[in-house]
Amino acid sequence: MIRVVAAISITATVLLTLGMLAYVRFVPPLLARLDVQIGEVLMREGMRFEAAGAVENAQERYLLALQARFAGPQNRAHTLKQLGCLLWYRGDPAAAIPYLQEAADSPHAPVTVYEPLADALLQLGRGAEAEAVIGQWREVLDAQPDREARASAEYYLGKIARDRGDRDAAERHFAAAHELRPGDRGTAELAVLYYESKRYAKAIAAIDQCLQSGVSGARANYLRQVRAVALRRLRR
Repeated sequence: MIRVVAAISITATVLLTLGMLAYVRFVPPLLARLDVQIGEVLMREGMRFEAAGAVENAQERYLLALQARFAGPQNRAHTLKQLGCLLWYRGDPAAAIPYLQEAADSPHAPVTVYEPLADALLQLGRGAEAEAVIGQWREVLDAQPDREARASAEYYLGKIARDRGDRDAAERHFAAAHELRPGDRGTAELAVLYYESKRYAKAIAAIDQCLQSGVSGARANYLRQVRAVALRRLRR
């Protein structure tokens, strides 16, 4: 009996020692890896909440993620972009800009960060800063055959030029956006410039292209009103 108890005791001691050695050898590196990846876990949770429409929960997860560590710096940049875009979508450009700007300044900046950042800056009347952001955006786009993104960059440059009162530059940029994506918002802005400069036939043609491409809502209603006036004046 004594021998059995002694054997059990020795076995338990050996197992405990082996367990301690295994803990020292394997658990700390595992915990370190988990700690490094907690940012990614929270980021993905935020994205799931956002996809489900639970924007408050998504915002909370993104903020928690940014306080945690990430396995890859590109994931931190992506989280900054996600949070900034969420705030931008919710109509709070002032709150969105710091996150979007930090994402844009990252060496791992997602290409999708530049448009919301430029738009948010323009909403706050910070045209010079928006123009600088678009300059960064265009440099990135030089290596990418993305016509939609290029059209968007030209569209925002047109808005900046128009706000400055440079109608010629605005028309050039809107025309460039129109060439890249006919019937899109660049075409709509170009149509308005044509109308304002009494080139009614061109305005009508551009508006028709927008309406045929599926423009809807308030923009479509406004374009129809402009078209009706342009048509009346063209017939005089």
